[in-house]
Amino acid sequence: TIKYFIEMRTGGLFRRNTVTSNKRDDDFEDYATIVGTEDDPKKLKDYITSLYKAFKDKSKGLRSAYAKLDLLNNEITQEKTRFADIEDENKSLREQMQAIADQLAAKEE
Repeated sequence: TIKYFIEMRTGGLFRRNTVTSNKRDDDFEDYATIVGTEDDPKKLKDYITSLYKAFKDKSKGLRSAYAKLDLLNNEITQEKTRFADIEDENKSLREQMQAIADQLAAKEE
């Protein structure tokens, strides 16, 4: 039953902060109940090891997601800079074309 409990409840410990504190308190109470009622040290060790492995996996996944997010943010910043450069170049070309058009209009007069 401990294995089933771990599989069913490991997500509760690692929920994001958007979860209300009451739910988090309930999760810890559930863990405390299992740990407090378990007499077999090996089962407790397995239980704690399973929780730790679940934490490490979630932590590793979260770090990976943050790294990908940072890369995407850097790419967005580069694209914004590139877009601003293109807009500046287009503005400069429009001004040059307008100057040429004004010169042609002045010559025709």
